[in-house]
Amino acid sequence: MILFDGQGICHPRRMGIATHMGIILDIPSIGCAKSRVCGIYEMPAKNKGAFSYIYDKDEKEVLGVALRTRSLIKPLFVSCGYNISLKKAIRLVLELCPKYRIPQPLRYAHHLAGPS
Repeated sequence: MILFDGQGICHPRRMGIATHMGIILDIPSIGCAKSRVCGIYEMPAKNKGAFSYIYDKDEKEVLGVALRTRSLIKPLFVSCGYNISLKKAIRLVLELCPKYRIPQPLRYAHHLAGPS
């Protein structure tokens, strides 16, 4: 599984970087973004693990979730990239956030990439 700092299907074209690269590499992928690029959602409850669904503009299709990875901290926007369920994506992102808002693999990648 690959975790991307970007969108999965929660994207205006339903194909963010996580979906695109997951298909090309044929590896399950998850989009985990710090900001929302499309869809409608309500703010989730304030406790860790709380989430609310992100819907398309017609509120007919679930695009992802706004997920609290820490209590009282801004949510992350998680969506399926490729070959993974939303339920499993939520579980994995929460497991990868034992201490901070951002999942550990993405924190390490940001650190290796240098100052921003």
